[in-house]
Amino acid sequence: MKAFFTVIFLLASVSLAAAQGSTAPIDPDTLIRGMGQRFISDPGAEGLSVGLFFRGKSYSYHFGTVKHGESILPGNNTQYELGSISKTFIGYLLARAIVENRVRADDDIRQYLEGAYPNLVYQGHPVTLIELANWTSGIPDNLPPLPPAITNLKGDSVWFAAERFNDHVTRKDFFDALHQVKLDTVPGFKARHSNAAAQLLAYALEKVYGDTYENLVAHYIFKPLHMDHTVFLAARSSNTLANGYNDKATAMPHFNAPAQSASGGISSTTADMLKYLKFLLNKNDAAVVLSERKTVSVDVYGIAVNWLIYRYDDGYSQVWSDGSTLGFYNFLIVYPELDCGIILLSNEAAASSYQRLSGFADKIFQKLKAAKP
Repeated sequence: MKAFFTVIFLLASVSLAAAQGSTAPIDPDTLIRGMGQRFISDPGAEGLSVGLFFRGKSYSYHFGTVKHGESILPGNNTQYELGSISKTFIGYLLARAIVENRVRADDDIRQYLEGAYPNLVYQGHPVTLIELANWTSGIPDNLPPLPPAITNLKGDSVWFAAERFNDHVTRKDFFDALHQVKLDTVPGFKARHSNAAAQLLAYALEKVYGDTYENLVAHYIFKPLHMDHTVFLAARSSNTLANGYNDKATAMPHFNAPAQSASGGISSTTADMLKYLKFLLNKNDAAVVLSERKTVSVDVYGIAVNWLIYRYDDGYSQVWSDGSTLGFYNFLIVYPELDCGIILLSNEAAASSYQRLSGFADKIFQKLKAAKP
């Protein structure tokens, strides 16, 4: 990856125990500073922001730069494109609608759509609300699909052309393409990523609540949590939005598809995502608990409402979402048994991003898990 590393520790330090069976104290500053210094050894690093919520306290660290070739350190209010982490907001709204008895998880999606969609049934099994949220709907990844004139391009050209194409996609274009979908398996069994499924769920929730998706997220999440710097596409500020890069340090276009805002069109900051992490650990919120509950199993993983779940052999578990756009890659992870959460926001998207960032988070988790109370 491309980034990381001039460290600013912005919040208070707390003493933790070092490793299993050790009594030497270790604090988050020392732990993450050291990891960051090693991470920066990658010659292609750009920028990284790390947020940690642990035992009721929040910590922030920032490394690298928001602009390639310049020493501009990210900060608590630097905006990063969230990518698919945006889908967790949709998941919470669906869980809330279920808790409030506005919908049922297994409702046929067609009852929330205008017009007839006989194509959203396979062998008598219709696509349901929960299947849109646990990736088993069978709906393609993107609607409308990119034309061959774009997918056949070489190198970075395909990404720039795709972004120009998506810039002009409208709500009508989305539903016209939805009419052409052909399911190839029974919904509810085969998991695969789908931006279109998340967007369709957002449209359905608009009908349920009688309001726009943007207003719903603001009303139920952003405003009560005071996430004042978490915004949709139109409200982003170029003064606080980091530049995004690929693994060749090429500046990539920002996500800007108006009809796809629910699937990935939200930008946020370390400060705001720390507030969200605290919210996600609230076991008294029935919708939070429901959104993080497993609905389907795939290999060793479980899928909740736009969350992935993994349970370790020692009884600990992680609930997480990762998200990427053309120039950003991020992780949001909750460890319920530790009352802990981690947010990693980076302004570089590369083939190695998943492995490097997930490994970074796991090292933090293993150290905190071993810490004595």
